[in-house]
Amino acid sequence: MPESASPSNNYGQKASKTMIKFIKTLFILLGSFMASAQADDSLILVDEGDTAMQSAFKKAQETLNAFIARATVDRKDYELYGAYIKVEEGETVEYLWVADFSKYDETYFMGVILSKPELIMKLKEGQTVGFVKEDIFDWQIYNQNTDVLEGAFTFEVLMEKSKNNGR
Repeated sequence: MPESASPSNNYGQKASKTMIKFIKTLFILLGSFMASAQADDSLILVDEGDTAMQSAFKKAQETLNAFIARATVDRKDYELYGAYIKVEEGETVEYLWVADFSKYDETYFMGVILSKPELIMKLKEGQTVGFVKEDIFDWQIYNQNTDVLEGAFTFEVLMEKSKNNGR
């Protein structure tokens, strides 16, 4: 079968369209936070022991199995799925949003990096990455029919930190 007609290539086209919708939705939802963060291309640094962020991570972990089930087994065409993953490079740690969250096999998941890595040099925005469940620290489901966002527990924490930093 020619590569251009392969099912995986068609999936890639569908995934790219979904990713674009997801990106547009994310920018709308984050509104001024994203605009200010992109305007000066700054990064919001959060202490490892930050209680608000740890609480957001805990909420996401408590509901992670339900998210994975919905994003894989009960997946809906009108919902967009994303995960906030922990990436490490040496002693450097960065959390990145990935769009097009999907199950790769029994152990791995995959997605397309949505946020521009600022600290991790081995990854690029738009790159497809694989990760394990333990790498997921937040998740989100956006329902395009009802305009409802579920999860995204870290958004509120990051927006608050952005306001406190004068961004």
